[in-house]
Amino acid sequence: LAKVENLESAVLYGEEGAMFDSINLVNFIFIIEEKILQTLNVDFKFSTEDILNAEERPFLSAQNLTLFLQKKLAGVK
Repeated sequence: LAKVENLESAVLYGEEGAMFDSINLVNFIFIIEEKILQTLNVDFKFSTEDILNAEERPFLSAQNLTLFLQKKLAGVK
């Protein structure tokens, strides 16, 4: 992966210049799910609707992903 100057606004997936292609995105999703399980002991899985949701676009940027995960995991424990 290329070095990113501003990770918060970096395009992760879905637009030109994105950090991930579809294969790398699948691997990234797997890593996120595993880290959530290891850290929070929550078996969280992204659904197809989560990934493709045009309104939220969680994988557009790191900031979008952070906000999406905060909302999804709020109150889970």
